[in-house]
Amino acid sequence: MAALLVSALSWRFIERPFRRRATGWTWLVPTAGATAAVCCLSLAIINSSGFPSRGPDGGPSVQALRAERAKFEASPCRERGGLIPKTGECLLGSGNIAPTIVLWGDSQAAHLAPSLSEAARTTGVRVRQITKAGCAPFPNMTMLPASPFTADCPAFNSSALQSVLADCNVTLVILAGRWNTYSGRGGSFLSKDGSWPSREASKANFTSAIKETAAALATRGIKTAVVGPAPEPPMC
Repeated sequence: MAALLVSALSWRFIERPFRRRATGWTWLVPTAGATAAVCCLSLAIINSSGFPSRGPDGGPSVQALRAERAKFEASPCRERGGLIPKTGECLLGSGNIAPTIVLWGDSQAAHLAPSLSEAARTTGVRVRQITKAGCAPFPNMTMLPASPFTADCPAFNSSALQSVLADCNVTLVILAGRWNTYSGRGGSFLSKDGSWPSREASKANFTSAIKETAAALATRGIKTAVVGPAPEPPMC
């Protein structure tokens, strides 16, 4: 109804006067009034967050999303500092068995957790999740440009590697991440010594980081599976 009212006012006081090629200033007052009314209505909608009271408390779908977000915010798997989750935390699947698979990577690795948990449940295995947003699984790399968001990545990844190597039950590590970001295409660069690399050097560091991580895991007989990034829509 509000949209119809605004449309009618716009037609009556803005479009119609222009179509009639009104002369003078007689059309200015109603046009300005209609414009002001539209602006006031827009501000009211913005300030009220879209009038949420128009629905039954958001409906079941909104309530489910709120519950899912609250669970995500409280999850110990959502690490922000340099510490990795404890050994008994962030386990996917079910059953009182030790995890034999590790999911390691950034937030794109974390988004694989629900599906991986279901697969682990049906196959009778446990998976340990070690993920941190913005941190590719590269223990010896610094991510540039520097930010508080990624400052703890080297410490986090170093702890993750040491923890995996010390666990004699682990036989497979799944590495996942938004790889195009860390190869320079997405604006982030990988550096071995903290100095700013060129895009080509960052790509070379990215390749060597994957190989070095896999080689370190192979010293303990652990296999590595590298999962590609999630599809993204093209930037306009």
